[in-house]
Amino acid sequence: MSSDSEEDEWDRFDDIMEDEEFNAVEFIEAKRYIGISSYDKKYRVNLLAARISPKTFFQYSTRDVMNFLVNYSVIRSNESCKHSPEIMQLHIDEHDAYTVILKTHWIRLVQRKWRNVLRQRTQMLRNPQFVRNRELIGNHSAKVPGLYGMMNKLR
Repeated sequence: MSSDSEEDEWDRFDDIMEDEEFNAVEFIEAKRYIGISSYDKKYRVNLLAARISPKTFFQYSTRDVMNFLVNYSVIRSNESCKHSPEIMQLHIDEHDAYTVILKTHWIRLVQRKWRNVLRQRTQMLRNPQFVRNRELIGNHSAKVPGLYGMMNKLR
């Protein structure tokens, strides 16, 4: 039974490999890719380990995609096995090293901060005293938290 599932897994890996070879394109500076990275401790940068096209990413399960990315990776590392696929922006330095900035990290930060802002807004707007003051004085009496300035106090 396990050999059948293992065989199916390798078939899916081969299918992904074929799709990616068909979609092969050259890497472009400052373009965003879906894939995995590996952190280089010596130079303190994230290096592009493997990438996958968006079409292929949405066509297969996350498990199959991660299996492909880890096995297809140009950098062998246990570190890359722990992560899920990331959105990365590619930068090619003067030595042709493919470094990336993890955009998924920043998306998570913004989402977390926005959830806090929404919680504060909800508390303010449900406060009867705030609603009464707004009726009498207008919207200028108290500042309701919003997008502007929400990232100025990162923790």
